[in-house]
Amino acid sequence: MIKPIYVGLLSSDQFYTLVKNTLNAIQSSNIEDSLKASLTQRIQEEMVNYEHALMQGRKNPLTQVLETKDNIRAERFSGFKHVVKSLTYHWDANIKTAAGHILSVIDRHGWSLNTEGYAKESALLNSLIGELESETNQAHINTLQLNDWLGQLKTAQSEFEETSLEKDKIDAVEKPRVATSKKTLYNHFMAVLKYIDGQYDFNPNGALNY
Repeated sequence: MIKPIYVGLLSSDQFYTLVKNTLNAIQSSNIEDSLKASLTQRIQEEMVNYEHALMQGRKNPLTQVLETKDNIRAERFSGFKHVVKSLTYHWDANIKTAAGHILSVIDRHGWSLNTEGYAKESALLNSLIGELESETNQAHINTLQLNDWLGQLKTAQSEFEETSLEKDKIDAVEKPRVATSKKTLYNHFMAVLKYIDGQYDFNPNGALNY
């Protein structure tokens, strides 16, 4: 018996995997060969279009560039936080106090924020940088002589966001193509499932019950 499928909750890749697995299940079933060919052909023809749309979407030339920019900002953040932490052991009381204060700011925004997804990491970094640039915290940064580190972190974050915006512009052109193809494939997919479901009601057997 066909179970309800909430395709709207699936990503494009998850939906692709679902359809592909369903095709494999039909092809390996004991359904009559002529019917099997008819059912799979209806899905396979649109699967080709969907695969092409997905591949085009993944060919965004800025995808790899954005990943590189993300790695750079992660390195800058890691370097900055570890330098600050090391200064909490400094023999100079003023430096030790300033480092402790900045370390608490970093902890508040997330010691491991660089492991988050792109959007959340950006939000946390922007929030962190904004707080570090406040008058009080800037004084601590000056005491620690970490203006260069903070400047490098700001630059890395800014360059990531600029690249992200450019990538989104390209994605905005490709995503409608994927959505249109997904909708068409979904319609064919559901038609096949409904047909199998209807046949099962009249003739419940192992070949149709997958």
